[in-house]
Amino acid sequence: MSSVSSSTNVQNPAVPGPVADERPEHLSENAQGEPTAAGEEREPCPTPLEWQDVLQTFVQEAEHWYLDLNGERIRGRTWGAGPTLYFLNGLAGTHELYALIVWLLREDFRCVVFDYPDSSSVTIPSLAELLPRVTELHGDNEDVTVYARDFGTQVARWTAENHSRLIGSLICQTPILGLPLQASERRLASLARHLPFRTGRIPGRVMIQQRTHRVWFPPYDRSRFDFYLHNSGQQSISGTAQRFLMSGDAIPDWTDTTVPERMLVVRTEGESPAQSAAAERLAESVSHAQLEWLHTSGQLACLTHPHRVAKLVREFLQPNATRVS
Repeated sequence: MSSVSSSTNVQNPAVPGPVADERPEHLSENAQGEPTAAGEEREPCPTPLEWQDVLQTFVQEAEHWYLDLNGERIRGRTWGAGPTLYFLNGLAGTHELYALIVWLLREDFRCVVFDYPDSSSVTIPSLAELLPRVTELHGDNEDVTVYARDFGTQVARWTAENHSRLIGSLICQTPILGLPLQASERRLASLARHLPFRTGRIPGRVMIQQRTHRVWFPPYDRSRFDFYLHNSGQQSISGTAQRFLMSGDAIPDWTDTTVPERMLVVRTEGESPAQSAAAERLAESVSHAQLEWLHTSGQLACLTHPHRVAKLVREFLQPNATRVS
């Protein structure tokens, strides 16, 4: 039986200052969605998003629930009205990283975000049962809509193996279908599964995150990037290492019995070579999959450019909806 309760008592790391949803001026895109030189016409920047206020509103107003799964306490939030949209996390970070996109979509969708078990005991079978338990909690049992980021694509595929009719529509952003891990990476991750610390204590972590993600965040205020560092740094090293090892497990191609009826594959500038290969593999193996490109957004597009992600989601899921500008 599921154990569910409500709460809004969650600490919010306060970081001052509003941030515009910006992107570097030296990059653009052509009609095919690939980056080109500056000077081409692009969509105008949206109204600046005061993200700290949005995050605080999300923490205070979204329904906060808990779910017990195999001895692990899972926490999540639900906010909005309309068709239900479930979000699967990536390798790093909690469901709060989706706060901005949930806030932007809350009038169009009932958004459901939740965490993975943050421990070294999590297994593929247990993760494959997580989404079905969450959808059951929300009164859904088939044809649900899912937004998955990197590692979340693997979780979606594992889920579909045993629950073939559960996922009806799937948006895969910067998918991971099995990272090509070196033997040394596997050994280090296996050792890290036994460390009783948080990832914020990993030497050199900030430098690696800056190299990978910082350039895609608003350039004149690093507060949103600092929020990502704080959020992902609070997770356990053991749980993160376990997910990293699981990300190296290759997953099978979608079959006729497991593939969702609708699939959108989202590539972003700044994705890793493994993610580029995974996106191409998905587009080739699923004949009806649509492919979209988000320029100058990086792998954390829901944080760096949430307005553009929200627009993409709406256009894919509700293409005929009439909207008031």
